[in-house]
Amino acid sequence: MFREMTAPDRQTFAKWTRDALRQLYDSPTLGAHPLAVLLAEKGTSALDRAQNLRRIVLESIHSLRPGPGIPADSPDWRVYRILELRYIDGLTPDEAMEILALQKSQFYRDQARALQALASRLWDCYQSLRPCPEDEPISEAGAEGESLMGAEAQRLVSQATWQEMDAGELLNDLYPLIRPLAEQKGIRTYLSTEIGVRIAHASRVPLRQAILNAVTYALDLGRDGELHLRTFVKNDHLGIAIEASCLHEGRYDQEGQESRLHLGEQLMQAMGGSLAVERPRAGQCVIRLWWPRTHSPLLLVIDDNRGFIELYRRYLAEHGWQVVGAASAAEAWQVIAETRPTVILLDVLMPHQDGWDLLIALKADEATRDIPIIVSSVLKEPQLALSLGATGHMPKPVSEADLLRALAPWEGVSATRGPKR
Repeated sequence: MFREMTAPDRQTFAKWTRDALRQLYDSPTLGAHPLAVLLAEKGTSALDRAQNLRRIVLESIHSLRPGPGIPADSPDWRVYRILELRYIDGLTPDEAMEILALQKSQFYRDQARALQALASRLWDCYQSLRPCPEDEPISEAGAEGESLMGAEAQRLVSQATWQEMDAGELLNDLYPLIRPLAEQKGIRTYLSTEIGVRIAHASRVPLRQAILNAVTYALDLGRDGELHLRTFVKNDHLGIAIEASCLHEGRYDQEGQESRLHLGEQLMQAMGGSLAVERPRAGQCVIRLWWPRTHSPLLLVIDDNRGFIELYRRYLAEHGWQVVGAASAAEAWQVIAETRPTVILLDVLMPHQDGWDLLIALKADEATRDIPIIVSSVLKEPQLALSLGATGHMPKPVSEADLLRALAPWEGVSATRGPKR
């Protein structure tokens, strides 16, 4: 399906996506669009290219529909509904805004998120259709398996979508796959994660594969034991630890087992990390997938609306900041106990303990009183915020420029480990 032409970068591809949506049902124009040409087979007609692109776009929109159990008023549902109403039902922004009961500013913020999410899905589709430059004839047998494994690692990496990832969330997603594997050998599984173990440069598919590769290696030690999966932060490293303690089943073929880790090692190297194996004693194995800790400044966003946390994370993704979110005061204290933020961005209107009470508590605590706190709320109370010890006040809605301007004094200030509470 992929047609040869100059490969676009992500920014150009996103622009093409927005442009193609405006022409989605204008077949003559859509058939000549660069995105239609990019995703079409050689020699296809303009009409076929238009139909192909329209099908891919509509399928990508449907793929963004949230699964069961996601609240109807969640940001993910708003993203999907905006795309559905605008580009499947063909409604105008005002009509979609009325159906969704959204104010204009909120609607256009959500629409921007929706377009970004759709462009990301289409980019993944484009990457999956690109011919791999490393494609070579497959050798018949023997040692060629190692080179084939390397080629597969390169293929995964060449098609990767790089982003900041939460290691704990990834382990939670993988746990339903790992537990049945362990149960087949009578091995009990345990999962524990630290808050805020975020990997600055990773890709979901290669990282999942590296974890699964390490887990199956550990499980093949034997039977009747325990498997512990956890995230960790230690000194200048962070990552995922896979610890197995099992009874051996017959002779342990160390050389044969080691070759199985090569794929995981190559994938980790491509993501700027490493894979290390330790065997403290017979029947035990510890595998660590780890990355050097980035010493970039850390912003703790305390807001019960997780949509704002994700919005600020996108704003700062390319500006050297780490972003950790907390949806409540209790969650915020837990984050602070593990990692001392460079700056705190604090919402006021939160259930249980509002932002004013939390601001007073943070400024009264010797361990946190020196952390700069910027109050960000729809309530325009800058004098009250400053009188309670806040460093600044930033009214919502917050633009990317507003946020960067507010954080500018702390650029280049590293986050540090916080005291245990």
